[in-house]
Amino acid sequence: MFYRIVTTLLLASGLYGCAGEVDDNPAAGENLDSNQERIYRGPDFFGDIEHVYPEFVTVNIPGAACSGVLLDSQVVLTAGHCWTGSSMSVTRDGIGTHWVDRYVIWGNNPSDGVNDVFIGHLSSPIFVGVQPELEPTIWVGDTVTYVGRIDSNNITNHGNGIRHRTVSWIGSTKAQSDYSVLQHGDSGGPVYLDYSHRLIGVNAYIAGDNETPGSIDGFTRLWPGLAQAIHDSARDFGGPGTNVLIHWGR
Repeated sequence: MFYRIVTTLLLASGLYGCAGEVDDNPAAGENLDSNQERIYRGPDFFGDIEHVYPEFVTVNIPGAACSGVLLDSQVVLTAGHCWTGSSMSVTRDGIGTHWVDRYVIWGNNPSDGVNDVFIGHLSSPIFVGVQPELEPTIWVGDTVTYVGRIDSNNITNHGNGIRHRTVSWIGSTKAQSDYSVLQHGDSGGPVYLDYSHRLIGVNAYIAGDNETPGSIDGFTRLWPGLAQAIHDSARDFGGPGTNVLIHWGR
């Protein structure tokens, strides 16, 4: 039975999303939960995320943390269930803390048929030199890379990844791979086509706590309507750093 990576507090919403502004920010340093675990260090595990995927960031929420990815210098993407309704910031070694001041959410549920996606507007930009593209087209048999935030129980803001996981099922809003590699804290991390910056999904749920054949990891896939909605909502934030790229015509 699927279970959520981080406890959710919001009801799922539809395709067009639910927009809002965040509450006042709490004091920095209150947002990380040290009792988190890592992406399993199995075959094809790799680190050095700041060089391979510099757009990866840690998403801080009161009492816990998730993973995320910059879609442009002032737009962060994470899982909808990572939003707890109060505040959010993003960090990574060397970039400091950047607060989210506006957001749009498309649901927070791991079940197929419901999205689990959040985008936030950053109050100040983060320039990392790489901009991923949303990839709306995926097929069973595609090999993908999962990226998440935890390195054992050491909160460093460094990410870790694992490659060559094969997409085994595609639903209306979700997809899953053939191995379980995600752990609590990896929610909201990016899922890429292997060896690319084409973003196909957002870490959403896990089933099982071991990297064994038959266990699964699920992600919200960036299907065409959702990809377009993310692009349009980011544009509606206004200002520089809000141009989300979509790769059409794979």
